[in-house]
Amino acid sequence: MTVSGRFAYVGHIPNKLNLGTSIVDISDPKQPRLIATVTLDDPTSHSHKVRVVGDLMVVNHERNPTPVGRRAEQLPEVRRTLRSHRNSV
Repeated sequence: MTVSGRFAYVGHIPNKLNLGTSIVDISDPKQPRLIATVTLDDPTSHSHKVRVVGDLMVVNHERNPTPVGRRAEQLPEVRRTLRSHRNSV
């Protein structure tokens, strides 16, 4: 989360609503108001980091953790190897 002026920008970890970033008006801290929510089109990813400078908001876009952790990019090759091994037995 980051605060800039009267707004709080909240990046979300993986969630069922595919929330990416929420923008909350905190000018009245006792009654914060949700102004906007940026949702993600990809349910296998999340966006939990947000930074704001002036009128520019920058967020990340990361894959959700998998059983193999952050090595998800290696999955296609591992699957090919396993299939090849299984077919040769």
